[in-house]
Amino acid sequence: MCCSSGRQRACCAVPLVFLFVVIIFGSGVLLTIIYWNVKEAELQRKSDGIYIRALVDAVNNDPMNTWKARWNPFGIRSPKESVSFNRNATELRAINADLNKMFSSDEMKSHIKQLVDFNDSLPSHFDAREKWPLCRSIRNVPNQGGCGSCYAIAATGVASDRACIASNGKIQPFFSEQDVVSCCSVCGDCSGGDPIRVLHYWTTQGLVTGNRDGCTPYSASVQCGTPCSPANFKPAAACSRQCQSIYSRNSYEKDKNFGSLVYTIYPRTMNIDGVGNERVLLPSIIGHLNISNGNLSEIHNVIKKELFLFGPVTIAFPATEEFLHYAEGVYHPYPREDDASRIVYWHVGRVIGWGTEDDVTNWLVVNSFGQYWGDNGLFRIEADLIENWGLEFETGVV
Repeated sequence: MCCSSGRQRACCAVPLVFLFVVIIFGSGVLLTIIYWNVKEAELQRKSDGIYIRALVDAVNNDPMNTWKARWNPFGIRSPKESVSFNRNATELRAINADLNKMFSSDEMKSHIKQLVDFNDSLPSHFDAREKWPLCRSIRNVPNQGGCGSCYAIAATGVASDRACIASNGKIQPFFSEQDVVSCCSVCGDCSGGDPIRVLHYWTTQGLVTGNRDGCTPYSASVQCGTPCSPANFKPAAACSRQCQSIYSRNSYEKDKNFGSLVYTIYPRTMNIDGVGNERVLLPSIIGHLNISNGNLSEIHNVIKKELFLFGPVTIAFPATEEFLHYAEGVYHPYPREDDASRIVYWHVGRVIGWGTEDDVTNWLVVNSFGQYWGDNGLFRIEADLIENWGLEFETGVV
């Protein structure tokens, strides 16, 4: 041990000097690693920027292309990895049983009969905002900000639209996507989710009002970009089954609005166990009518009837790198080859109409990137992509 003699103090100083040298050397190594990591990240950003700008230029310089791009500094490259969200197998099996029960109900049979019996000529262009001008929610263009809540925004938007339409404009709700991402764990979270589970939540648990001054307003910040990168997504706020203090119309429970049916239009599966070992085929209108996958015009016609008679539906599709830079026109992957390698994430929007260009149908979709993205917050997407991508369409009725 150290004592007061000079020799012993010198001996004690040697380990301290050695420790000091080790700290200095280690700090130098650490700073060098940090420097090269920063340098590498900077070089990667420059490389990505060059790649994306070349992709945007290619979209705009092809005279045969059906859409135009606009450079978006918040566009990113494909992360080459998927993001998972909470899956409770027991709850999902219960939801599947409920969906099958609803699809077998007399109310659903009546709904399908209305679609089949409707034989009026459909227009080449349709916009739900024009058919139901009293419903403000149809015109609403949300911004999901720093939360991967597109599924919740699109589904609560469809529920809001259809509640208004069914009431002939007497009810003007903006249902709360925040209540979904915070309180419906089986629906998803800020890393993504499934719109049909949100619509099921509407029929079983009900949706409260949202927007800025409703019961449960949306809380995700938009400061991280348009759109925000998934790397900047924050966890959803904790579930609070109480309305904000400025909302005095109803209590949380009394503010609930309920749907009566939820269903998918085009055949799709639902992943039960999270790893793909247990998948179930959901009942669908197209499947019920035995329309083959190759009969695109008939498939489009059923979706058009649903839109024309009852209102908006959700659409799920893979958003590619170039999609984030969409400006106008009818979107499709560009180039069409190797599009799977450019998928950034699966995305959900709200279909409010359709158009026809050169005898090819496209869907008019409200996005969730704010009104200054794309074509005033909207985009059009080639309907025939359903054949290659298996686009998903879901909705519900009041």
